[in-house]
This record gives sequence, C-alpha cells and structure tokens, in this order.
Amino acid sequence: MNFSLFKNKNFTLHAISQGTGLFGTLCLQIAFSLYILDLTGSAGMFANALVLSLLPNLLFGLFAGVYVDRINRKKLIVCLDVMRALVLLIYLFVDIFYTISPTHVYILIFFLGICSTFFTPAFVSILPNIVEKEELIDANAVERPLMESIRVIAPVLGALFYGIGGLTINLSINIVAFFISAFTISFIHFGIKDEIMQKKESMIKSVKEGFGVFKGDVQLTSLVINGFLTHFFLFSIVLVGFPFIIKEIFHGTDLDVGIVESAAAIGSLSSIFIVMYLKKRKTTMTKGIFIGVIGMSVSVLPLLVVALPFVATFLANSKIAMILFFSLITLVIFWMFGNYGVYFVSFYQIRVPNHLIGRYSAIMLLIFSFGRFIGFKFFGYVLDQYPLLLTFIILAVGMILKIIVHIPFMRVEQKETPPSLTIPVNG
Repeated sequence: MNFSLFKNKNFTLHAISQGTGLFGTLCLQIAFSLYILDLTGSAGMFANALVLSLLPNLLFGLFAGVYVDRINRKKLIVCLDVMRALVLLIYLFVDIFYTISPTHVYILIFFLGICSTFFTPAFVSILPNIVEKEELIDANAVERPLMESIRVIAPVLGALFYGIGGLTINLSINIVAFFISAFTISFIHFGIKDEIMQKKESMIKSVKEGFGVFKGDVQLTSLVINGFLTHFFLFSIVLVGFPFIIKEIFHGTDLDVGIVESAAAIGSLSSIFIVMYLKKRKTTMTKGIFIGVIGMSVSVLPLLVVALPFVATFLANSKIAMILFFSLITLVIFWMFGNYGVYFVSFYQIRVPNHLIGRYSAIMLLIFSFGRFIGFKFFGYVLDQYPLLLTFIILAVGMILKIIVHIPFMRVEQKETPPSLTIPVNG
C-alpha cells in the first residue's frame, strides 16, 4: 500500500474526517437498531426503522446529485456536519432530562437520512479532486483498512455503550464526531476543479445528463444492477436477518449482535490482502470485481444448514458456536465484498467525468437505497411469517442472479481491456 499518500495534507484530513464521522455514526446506528428491536421484538418493525432511513434518498436522491454538482461541496459538507451535530445535541438533552420515544427516533432517522442523501455524493466526489487519477486505487486501498478498522471497533463499542447507558453515550460520541469532521473538512483545499459548477442548466436536464452516463456503457449499467442485487439480498440479510435471528430465534444479546456485525468489518479490513495480491499480479479492475462477485455469492451457502433441526438446536444450546457461525459467514462475505468495493469505487471514479460524478453517485445511491428499501420490507415480512429455510433459499437465488447479471460486464473485459482500467504496480 502507498502510505506516502499521507504526505498529502488534503488526503490526511479527508481520512480523519471520514474516520471520525464513520465511528460516531456506526455507534449511534447500532444503538438505534438495538433500541427499536428492544421496543418491538419484530423483524418487520425493525425493518421499518431501517426503511425510514432510506426514504429520503428515494425522495430526493436524483436532485441531490444535481445540487451537489452545482455548489461548493466543501461548504455543503461542513454545513451538514454542523447541522447534524446540533440536532443530536438537542436529542441528547431530551435523552438526559426526558425520554426519547419511538416517534422521536423515527423523526431523527428520517432527518439524518435527508442529510446523508446530500452528504454522501458530495463526500464521494472529494477524493478525485485531491489525489491524482493514477493514485485513486492506492488512495481507496489505503483508506479502506483504516475505515474497516473503525467498523470493527464501533459496533462492539456502540452495543457495549448502549447496554451501559442507553442512547446517551452514543449520541455524545456522534456529536463530537460530526464537529471534528466539519473542522477537518474545512481545511481541505479541493482545487479549482471543485469550483467550476454548472448553474445554467435546468434541474430536469441535469438529471437527464446524469442518467446519460449509463447510456451505451454496459459495464457501468451491469455494475449498478449488480449493486442493486447486493443491497436487496445481501445487506437485507445482514442488517435485518442476522440481528433478528440472533436475538429472537437464538436468544442472543445486544453484544452478540455487535460482535457479529464487527466480523463484517474484520472481513472488509482483511480484504486488503486480496487487493495487494491481485495488484502484484497486474489484475484488471474488471477481474477484481468478478472475483468479489463470485466470492460473495459462494459465501452465503453455509447459511442453508441453519434450517436443519440438529444444527439449529446445536446453535441454540451453544452461544459460542452461534456467534462463531454467524461471525465466520459474515467475515467471509465481507472479505469478498471489501475486495469488490475497492475495485468498484475506483472503476467508476475513473470512468465517470468529474463534473458528473455527483449526479452519478446520487443515482447509484438511489438505486441501491431502493434495493435496500424493498429488501428490508421483503425479508422482514418473510422472517416474521415463514420458516427460516425460505429466507436462505431466496438469498441463494439472489446470489445466482448476481453472477448472471455480471456476465455482460465480463464480456466487455474479454473484448477489450482499456489501459486506464489496469491496476498500476508501484516499482
């Protein structure tokens, strides 16, 4: 990995901002998840809370991307961080002196979802503006293990803090995190590229131009469809299915859920070794993405054995075995997903023009959010109403679909491998 990137002040500040914001958000996210699950005990109601966080992206996602491409992105990011910190400060006051009701939680989730709808495409567009094009893969590869280390720690600490003091500690952590993020971002110099915005086009025309990125580009289209399937099937199982199965079927604790969720981060963190190995072999981005797709699809197969009575009984009677089983599966899934993510992000950061990346990111996130939206509702209903085996069979079918829709992507790779999409190797 190219750690010399940290000599770039802008890159270092970007990593600090992303890391602090991610830590606070993940701590609060798991606290809210456990809070809602404790109140309802239903996979369907739990899924509703997750769906609510996605609704703003479905409502405003398309226009958020256009807005991000038209204004100063740094000012937008700083304002959103400060605004979220101030709102959480109000909630902290209510939590200390009164009681946060489920309605209050849903309102906050919706508000944070609105902020995220505008924040994410703006933040994603930063990296191509502060590092050179040929450094993008290295930059993503360096930041990923740092962020995934936080993903390892945050869910466990978030669950632990929730068990100790409810929402109070996690709210406090996220307030501080947002203020730090705003402070560090304010010192990043984006360069003149970020200042050149298109202001004269109509909103509808700008949205159409964003969709135009996909026109005739088989690989980008295939990539986004594949991502939709990942969010519909895989993330729905991990975010809705696993907490419900662990707590309601196997009677696990909040900390058990946090440990399993941390396994996802450990998998993503360790995936950097796959990237380093593939990089030495001069593997193209398209082949790196293919390896991730196949790996994710195969890794869910062991879940089918949970439906066997003797396996379910064994896991129910042995907490250690239950935690290890779901943790190992989660680790392998995200081991492959982490590899997939480095190539996925680098691919579209190189392929999509800089002045369109905000719109492209917003459209992509809208599609992914829609996948999660219907996936959360669908799997929440299936888990509540049908045997567990059906859930895992549906998941397996979804992973097969991922492989099928990736075939057009690989056909393009077989015909032609553009030099810009081959991973550079440092001497």
